Amino acid sequence: MLRIAAEGESAPVDPGRPPAPPLPVAGAAISNLRGLRRPGGGASGLGALGFIAAPAGSSDWSRLLLVSNHHVLFAHGARPGDAIFQPRYRLAGGRLLFDPDPQPVATLLEGGLEGHWRFAYPGEAERSWFVDCGAAALVGGGRLVGAPRGRLLFTSVARASALDALPGREVEVYKLGRDKRPSGKLVAVDATVSLADGSCRRNNLVIRGLRGGDGKRRPFATVGDSGALVIDRLNRAIGLVWGVNLDNPDEAYACHIHPVLDCLKLAPCRHALRPEAHEAAHG
Repeated sequence: MLRIAAEGESAPVDPGRPPAPPLPVAGAAISNLRGLRRPGGGASGLGALGFIAAPAGSSDWSRLLLVSNHHVLFAHGARPGDAIFQPRYRLAGGRLLFDPDPQPVATLLEGGLEGHWRFAYPGEAERSWFVDCGAAALVGGGRLVGAPRGRLLFTSVARASALDALPGREVEVYKLGRDKRPSGKLVAVDATVSLADGSCRRNNLVIRGLRGGDGKRRPFATVGDSGALVIDRLNRAIGLVWGVNLDNPDEAYACHIHPVLDCLKLAPCRHALRPEAHEAAHG
């Protein structure tokens, strides 16, 4: 397990104007940083910002939120109202060294779930789907009203089907903002994952890492990838990474995206935020 430590001295801050928070970026590292307050450090609680979203049914995208895993946002006993950060850090000697005085990018909200959510696709019976998701409100509220959006991050939200995991025809996927090219392939879309405590998590995506140039398989996900949005080769969002197989690190697990959105009652933003929009909201 990695240990964490703060590094450096606090930088002076202009009391007349708080510094603008960093621009939230899909795939960026996020954490509530509560682990830093523990004597001697502890587990980092780092994860990935999956995507930016707005409440379902919003007509003007005037309130933006960030989405990641519940176990990331609520790590170390975090509660609604706590700050969420997008910290910069580096790894040195097995320790994560963070830049001093990171600025909050969001405030943790109630809701979300790390458990089973009842959901039905059109024309199908309701089933239990494992989800691990939570949301936080962007500092300043965030807004896209009247502001040009950034580049397109993914084209649509789609359901991964059994056809996408057929042996020999597995759909290749990648993690938004964390991979430069496909880094895994779907091998199952309705898997039950058994945990060490005897509990089970139903209806998960299973993703196996692709082989590198040396022929060795690379893990699709590793430390800090929890919460990353999974995109397929057609640039469609299909899931949210939540963990890996500790006995076989080449295998990663993700929630289906539609039960996540239904649980949170959110609609995803397919575009990156533009600095102009974020600055306007903050100012």
